Amino acid sequence: MNLSIVIPVFRNEATIARALQSIEDSTAGIDQPSDLNVVIVVDGIVDGSLDIVRTWQTSTNIPHQVITQENAGIAAARNVAWRATTTEWITFLDADDEMTIPRLSFVRNRLRPGTVFIGQQDLVITEGLRLPNSGPSSSNESDKPTFHITSMLIERAVLVSLGGFDESLRLSDDWDLAVRLTEIGVPIEYVEEFFVRRHIHGQNASYDEATVSREYLRTIRDHIRRSRS
Repeated sequence: MNLSIVIPVFRNEATIARALQSIEDSTAGIDQPSDLNVVIVVDGIVDGSLDIVRTWQTSTNIPHQVITQENAGIAAARNVAWRATTTEWITFLDADDEMTIPRLSFVRNRLRPGTVFIGQQDLVITEGLRLPNSGPSSSNESDKPTFHITSMLIERAVLVSLGGFDESLRLSDDWDLAVRLTEIGVPIEYVEEFFVRRHIHGQNASYDEATVSREYLRTIRDHIRRSRS
């Protein structure tokens, strides 16, 4: 499979066990699970998340690494995690979401180099909540899933060429990555398969829409500046 699953963890005591179990469930039918690697970065030990991860370590047969660090933000945690990998392909999973079997089936059967793949999201929205702002999209892309890190498959070499995620961004590192991918001409292909079960529960960071909007505008300004240089 030649794939690493990267999981940043911060204050995810209530959900990390579910995320890890989803990987176990999705890999149950894989003939050679050693082709798969999981890299977990605990971005600050502030609750019982690490204890839950340690418990999972005692029972899993999936090759994995667990890294702990002082809290530095999700982009920094993702950078530490993917740079610790050695596989050709990388995919990301938030600690409050779930992996799906179709994502791993796609990896086994339909990957091709030179393209970033974005799968659909199976949204699980707590009653009474709305989907937080997930980024701008053009009118001719309204039928496509939003570019979201946790439904992405990307080659490690592409992340290397981009220098990884912009660690100065708190919430919009995924959209910034999408913009920079277009700048270097890497095609982004949206596919029909559901790659992630995404939980909207009221504590999602993307509900901080003021910060998201401010970082979107900054990303656009940076893109314009680079295109003119």
